[in-house]
Amino acid sequence: MNLLLISNYKALSAKYGEGLTEILRELSELICSDLDRGVISTPAYVDIPGPYSIPCVTDPENPEQNKAAVDALYNAFQPDYMVLIGAGDIIPFQQLKDPIPPAPCGKEGTILSDLPYACDAPFSTDVTKFLAPTRKVTRLPDIEGPLTPDSLSVFIRTLRHAQRIIPKSADQYKDWWNVCTTQRTAAMYQMKNIFSAVDVKFNINVCPPCGSGWDIDTYAQMVHHHILHGAEKENILYGDDGAAPPHYPEAINGKYLIDQPREGMILLENACYGGQLYHSDQMEQMPLVNIYLSSGGIVMGSSSVTYSSTSGTHFSDYLMSHFMLSVLRGEDTGTALLHARQKLIGSAKGAATPVLLKTLAEFGVYAHAPVCPVRKSTSSGKELLGNEKQDAFIPSEEMPYRKISLSKESPAEHIQQYIAHFLFSKGIRYDPAAPPEVWSYISESSPEKPDAYGEQQKLCSYITTVVSEAGETTVYTFTDKEGSIISIDEYAAN
Repeated sequence: MNLLLISNYKALSAKYGEGLTEILRELSELICSDLDRGVISTPAYVDIPGPYSIPCVTDPENPEQNKAAVDALYNAFQPDYMVLIGAGDIIPFQQLKDPIPPAPCGKEGTILSDLPYACDAPFSTDVTKFLAPTRKVTRLPDIEGPLTPDSLSVFIRTLRHAQRIIPKSADQYKDWWNVCTTQRTAAMYQMKNIFSAVDVKFNINVCPPCGSGWDIDTYAQMVHHHILHGAEKENILYGDDGAAPPHYPEAINGKYLIDQPREGMILLENACYGGQLYHSDQMEQMPLVNIYLSSGGIVMGSSSVTYSSTSGTHFSDYLMSHFMLSVLRGEDTGTALLHARQKLIGSAKGAATPVLLKTLAEFGVYAHAPVCPVRKSTSSGKELLGNEKQDAFIPSEEMPYRKISLSKESPAEHIQQYIAHFLFSKGIRYDPAAPPEVWSYISESSPEKPDAYGEQQKLCSYITTVVSEAGETTVYTFTDKEGSIISIDEYAAN
């Protein structure tokens, strides 16, 4: 097995100055520790010319240059794993166009994503170009942005813990700390059913009444799983009481988690911005990703706004379930992420909706790719490997060959009227002179994959985004079935 540790030497040097020597020393130690894992690791810098005519990055902030360099490194060395070293100011995230139509309050516009680095497709800002991931790619980030008094120590601790994580018994990962909002209790209980097949003790805490005053024993559990509300550039997560207007009490505060995680602990953060990286010059306000990694944790989270079904589990829940089931079987974090992405894409059955596309783009794993949290050789591990029913709750189909295209053209008037009546039945009021905008998107098979009759299949669906008076965002999806427009799902922002 071989691995590429990919970074930008000049960007690291400009940011850390004399501290770069200590970083390079820890990277050397990481390479040595990988040998004990049976992995040969090699440092690779996108800004230093190398063999095989690797394109050289001249602008560290240029996503296209970095995508081309990473692709060239992968094609030249064919590594089993790639680990991106540094936050987005060292190796930039790819900026993908947000497939969710704009809400009345505006939209993010782009999604910061590592998904394109996991795909062979060349540079693009279109998520649909990256529906065939084949590479095992994770990231070990530092604190984003300008150097702070804690930047170097946090990064060194992150690299040092990555060296030390060793596989543990699967039993140590079967007692979870789960926290969800009142609105997401259905999703949490369906997740409990999924993991009952592997005997996970699913302790469910709902906020409110639970709040941020957790005891230290709670933090000690090896899996932290949250379905909560998050905010941009905050490490505080919130619950909701489901009232109208809703109340958002504090559920988890990052400042209480500093130094609480330990090596091998896993955070499954299903909240808006739960996996974001941002600049902070105060330890207590560091991103959750940096807090967990610098204490030995492993993080799966989203860089932007996430959506969950109001009636139960959906895309983000399935993605995390695929990832954790793979980890519990003894797979390393890089393999588990790749398999999770492939299974979620396969379950779309060729009709990837904008919410699914956004979920794929925004979620990533922050960890050292070859790290195996769970030891395969334990009796529990063998039972997991032999349990073929554990994925039974999550559909898995062949990889799709569909292309999705969004259209700004308004659909026919009768479709607008139907959707307006549907929203009215849900208690959603709006100005009749300015009803919610309806977007259409078309999914069609590629020429290489026609249907059984040799024709290209086309499916037209419609989506509208509604923001309530309380500021809650919900995306409604409809489809044309046998001449009738029907509602197929709704997703509320976390």
